[in-house]
Amino acid sequence: FAPDTLRSWNYIGSFVVFKRTLMDKVGEAFREEYDGSQVYDLILRLTEQAGKIVHIAKILYFVRAHATSGPADLRMTRSAQKAIASHLERLGIPGKVEAAPAVDNVYRIHYAIKGTPLVYIIIPNKDQVETLAICIDSILKKTTWANYEIILCENNSTEPETFKYHEELVKNPKIRMITWEKAFNYSSINNFAAEHAQGDYLILLNNDTEIISASWIEEMLMFCQRPEVGAVGGKLYYTDDTLQHGGIVIGIMGIASHTQVHYPRDNQGYMYNLTYARNVSCVPAACMMIRKEVFFELGGLNPKFEVTFNDLDLCMRMRAAGYLIVFTPFAELYHDESKSRGSDYAPQNHRRFAGEVHRFQCLWSKEIAKGDPYHNPNLRRDTTEYVVDFAKLKAPQ
Repeated sequence: FAPDTLRSWNYIGSFVVFKRTLMDKVGEAFREEYDGSQVYDLILRLTEQAGKIVHIAKILYFVRAHATSGPADLRMTRSAQKAIASHLERLGIPGKVEAAPAVDNVYRIHYAIKGTPLVYIIIPNKDQVETLAICIDSILKKTTWANYEIILCENNSTEPETFKYHEELVKNPKIRMITWEKAFNYSSINNFAAEHAQGDYLILLNNDTEIISASWIEEMLMFCQRPEVGAVGGKLYYTDDTLQHGGIVIGIMGIASHTQVHYPRDNQGYMYNLTYARNVSCVPAACMMIRKEVFFELGGLNPKFEVTFNDLDLCMRMRAAGYLIVFTPFAELYHDESKSRGSDYAPQNHRRFAGEVHRFQCLWSKEIAKGDPYHNPNLRRDTTEYVVDFAKLKAPQ
């Protein structure tokens, strides 16, 4: 069950079975004031009261397209917005609902942010002045959230221009410099930096990123402030404006993978899943917001994952502890992936990478074998595309 996905669109649909005693709790089944979206309204009320919600992952029926099928009308859109708004009100969650501009029956919630909490942006860095400058400049020039501080964690830089740039940076009251003097270990560096953070929220951010969305912090914070949410990730693009990250799926391509990689930036994705906020199993630490209390509750990143899989491991532990993880397409960044540290497949990195792959497989073998709970098992697992595994299906009679 994915509550954030359900608030974005009625992914459950109209084929739903529920107990009569549950129906008695929620009242009248179909209500006139939600005409056009009565089923959506009903499902939202049922899921609020249900003790357990189960998805039967079998193809049990086929929907026949017909001539009267068409785009949602204004009445349906408004009634769906009203159903979601009423749902939020019953749960005591302030938020404004709007229809997605380019996709029918998909909705976006602007959750009200409580107060003006301090957000700490952690950026590990070694040399790479030009790359770091793009990242820092984009944050300072574009970010609309006022209450943030950048913690730049220096890690054994050697180039003179790096230190000259550092001298300029620390003149800005929003930037603080700390030093990690040991060998590079992405997990340990971020754990070290998190101990210096005084705010309630952390953003783990790679130095090879560039902010696109001015409201990127607000877009993640509105989800991260909810106590049931552990982490939030944004939508990342390569510098050629193709997709790099839109949610990580566990159990595909042997272990886990991003999906729909290199899709054009304006592509809406499988079932429009690149256009709305939804629950996922993992988001990357290239841009991840997490509440500081959750980060330390889970023990931070695991130093045994020196470079890779530390973010996936953290997300897996987070979900095991009962937290939700959210992907939002409204916090957009460029990510020049591995520009700083190099490819994992380079000869000098291969042994380390193979060890981290093996370690992750050993720790999470059951979850990998079972498959991602947010990824339909009737989809193939040997591709990053959303492709139906027709070998599992029987044609309708």
